[in-house]
Amino acid sequence: MTAIVAIATALLVIIPFFTPSFEAKKLEAALIATKAAHNDLKTELAALKNELLESQRTISTLKNQVEKHNTSQ
Repeated sequence: MTAIVAIATALLVIIPFFTPSFEAKKLEAALIATKAAHNDLKTELAALKNELLESQRTISTLKNQVEKHNTSQ
């Protein structure tokens, strides 16, 4: 009986060193979620930059057309 208690106690002391803690797993999951969100935001930012450039081109084209129209009158 003493041997069983000694083995159980030893396992209770040793096992936590070899298994990741619940907090570590939780932090790792949060880190993975944060990285995914960061990548999503980077993708969205790139799309918004492209939209902005397209809008700037459109505005420039419209501005040129207005100027041509105003000078032709």
